[in-house]
Amino acid sequence: MKLLVNNYINYLKKIIIKNELKFLYFFLLLAVFNNVSHFIRKNLLGDRIDFWDFHVYWCSANKFINGVNPYGGITIKNCLSQFNFDLYFSYPPIVLKFLSFLGYLQLNTAKIIWIIIIGISFFTIIFFLKKTFQIPKIIIFSFLLIFTGGGLVWSALLAGNISVILYAILSIGIYYLIKKKKDIYYLSVFFISLAKFPFLIFLLMPTFLYGYKELKKSFFYLFLTLFIYYLQFYFNKELFMSFINSTKTYRSEGFLLIHGTGIGIHGIIDLYQNVIYEKTIYYIKLLCNCIKY
Repeated sequence: MKLLVNNYINYLKKIIIKNELKFLYFFLLLAVFNNVSHFIRKNLLGDRIDFWDFHVYWCSANKFINGVNPYGGITIKNCLSQFNFDLYFSYPPIVLKFLSFLGYLQLNTAKIIWIIIIGISFFTIIFFLKKTFQIPKIIIFSFLLIFTGGGLVWSALLAGNISVILYAILSIGIYYLIKKKKDIYYLSVFFISLAKFPFLIFLLMPTFLYGYKELKKSFFYLFLTLFIYYLQFYFNKELFMSFINSTKTYRSEGFLLIHGTGIGIHGIIDLYQNVIYEKTIYYIKLLCNCIKY
């Protein structure tokens, strides 16, 4: 029996190895279908607008330059009352000041400019990753980047999320890290960490590649980042604490109803369990009505 199982496993391995490209294309096609169908369901057939994160940035910038604290769901909801919105602005004040230029522009003008910035950032990611990892089939790689990984890149592009810009900066940094120009890498991580604190984890990458001697620089940029955060708190305590409170309460009760839980494995499970739940409740109510009469 054991010999039979081993032979069967070896047979499966040979099939997979022989047809590895076919399997890759199949799962890539499955990922594309999952992402595109999610877009159709949420955007084309649903009430979600494109570039939803951009709208939050524009509203926050517009309120900020007019002396209004943009943190908190009520501010954004009132600003975007014509849309079915339940999102907060949850980036540090330094990012808010960087994005303030959007607030001086009309919504459509600002949107066009932001689309150009996001587009340039995405092609920057592709360009530098290709140079870093010497990728031969750039089209296939682009599809893999956009549609796999739970559809994070696809979702970020549709949302106009600032993460696309941050990852473009990081991809440039990684390229120069491989070229042993480590200061450029440290600066790239420093800048993106000012927008999203968890990016500080990337300060450890040079240590893994080049040894413990890099820890000194890692700690320097860590403390520099923390110092910039402290300065934001020191010069405007109210605004900074509003940012902290906004990050705590980012997802309201209506968030999942409006935006779902993503388009990866978790999103698929969430979708089908919701369908099963709704159908079950429907049939229970139908049965109760039948019994009643």
